[in-house]
Amino acid sequence: MSGYEKMKNIVIIGSGIGGLVAGNLLAKKGYKVTIFEAHSMPGGYTGGFYRKGYYFESGTLSFEASASVFKAMQDIEVFEKIDFVKQKIRLVAENFDGTPDTYDDYKKMVYLAFPYDQEKLNRAFLRYIWD
Repeated sequence: MSGYEKMKNIVIIGSGIGGLVAGNLLAKKGYKVTIFEAHSMPGGYTGGFYRKGYYFESGTLSFEASASVFKAMQDIEVFEKIDFVKQKIRLVAENFDGTPDTYDDYKKMVYLAFPYDQEKLNRAFLRYIWD
């Protein structure tokens, strides 16, 4: 079969971020890629949904700080095409009600809400950093 190179077909099940990135990288290398998804739209845990005119974020909310996700988006040449919106979240409990902008704001809010538990909070926040 001189002059004929067989095209390799790739099938990916699931259009979450892993399936979409893998499919795009393989397509850039010349593979014919087909992605199957059971849901009505792609995105997996990175997506949300609309109900009665309101958008609900139902997936993972912390990708905005993930260097590996940004690198993958750059590799498939979509990073510059996406407008990122910083996620705001309101935390409400018996002892606090706030919308912290940073991790330090969150810690300050929790420390103020539980002034007698400083030592336990120090251990909890330190464990979070190293886990």
